[in-house]
Amino acid sequence: MRAQPQTFHVVAMGCKVSQYEAQALGAYLQHQLGLRPVPRPDEADVVVLQTCTVTHQSDREARKLVRRFKRDGRARVIVTGCYAQRAPAELQEAGADLVLGHGVRHRTWHIRRFLFGEDVPLPDLPEWAEAFGPPALREDRTRAYLKVHDGCDVFCSFCIIPHVRGPGRSLPLDEVLRRVEALVEQGIREIILTGVNLASYGRDLGLTDGLLRLCERLDGVAADVQFRLSSLGAYDLDERLFELVCASPRFAPHFHLPLQSASDRVLQDMRRPYRLRDYDRIVRFIADRGDHVCIGTDVIVGFPTESAADFEATYRYIEESPIAYVHVFPYSPRPGTLSASLWRELDPRVVEERARRLRALSAQKREQFYRRQVGRWLKALTLHRAGDGRSLRAVTGNYIEFALDDPEARWPENAWVLVRFGAYENGRWVVADVRQAHGS
Repeated sequence: MRAQPQTFHVVAMGCKVSQYEAQALGAYLQHQLGLRPVPRPDEADVVVLQTCTVTHQSDREARKLVRRFKRDGRARVIVTGCYAQRAPAELQEAGADLVLGHGVRHRTWHIRRFLFGEDVPLPDLPEWAEAFGPPALREDRTRAYLKVHDGCDVFCSFCIIPHVRGPGRSLPLDEVLRRVEALVEQGIREIILTGVNLASYGRDLGLTDGLLRLCERLDGVAADVQFRLSSLGAYDLDERLFELVCASPRFAPHFHLPLQSASDRVLQDMRRPYRLRDYDRIVRFIADRGDHVCIGTDVIVGFPTESAADFEATYRYIEESPIAYVHVFPYSPRPGTLSASLWRELDPRVVEERARRLRALSAQKREQFYRRQVGRWLKALTLHRAGDGRSLRAVTGNYIEFALDDPEARWPENAWVLVRFGAYENGRWVVADVRQAHGS
């Protein structure tokens, strides 16, 4: 008979929603089951792997990790997340001891029973509780993810997520506010609102402007907390939302707006519910709110119907737009999606070259954005002190991460400061001045 587990380690793959869910499971293991977190999987009695299934590379990496965890240590391996929902047998074949996809109800009950053999009663929970779990603190304990939406109803031709996550559903607004209040009481300074399709928050609750309503309510909470919106499908959002987020000190001036392609023909084949003019209108509207606002995007290169001209149109649009950075994703066919059944893949060498070019352009765009911030006062949150104790890691509202030299420990962790950069040289920020932020 195996001894009861004492320690655990969590590995998270994928998007911010996946990160949130992994951290929430870690909190359950620690605070509800009494297990102790350890820094390495080979030191753990239990390893939880939260998977992603957006690309075949992420699937392959998940199987590789499962085999490694079983080979390197004594751990019982629990696999959750999107890949666990899409293809549980593949993970079991790789050696996973317990596979729990999103469709498995009462996942924490199954974990407890698996680890301790306890036949405890099933919990009586609200309908939304299974999808949302508790808020998840980041390792620096200054910021927290708060998942407010799950699922998706869009069904883009390339995307497996609606198939594994199910229909869109939202955390009730009053519950969001209750969780925000609890996080503020714990001293959290930044709350990152996450969702599979955050832009559609509230639609399942009968709200056509749910995210705007939520942000209006959040705008009135405690003065020492900032909210950051994660990725938004911005094609049909009210401009009042962007106006509010850009103007309010409660919100980080940072938007991540997936584009995927600047070719209307490719967008149509992708079954994206917008065209370039719709996307560009929102991007220009946000950019007009100020040069300090950071706009990022996602682009898929090598979609099966993407021609050389389509790619060049995307490249030119990114080059000329106010976008500050691009997350580049080579197209990966997903079994069960429309695009995988309709079209053959492009030559991998062509896809690789397009990805290389766009990543190089993204680096140029990011540096251009950084240089425009030199000389500007920006609000930043100090996160944690470096190992040598002589500097602090910090992040600005517009998503600039930097090291603040502080050998005399003048500035505490988890505090708001105003910082002015004197230069950006060789990939490093030079801080010209820093002062305490008042009235944040």
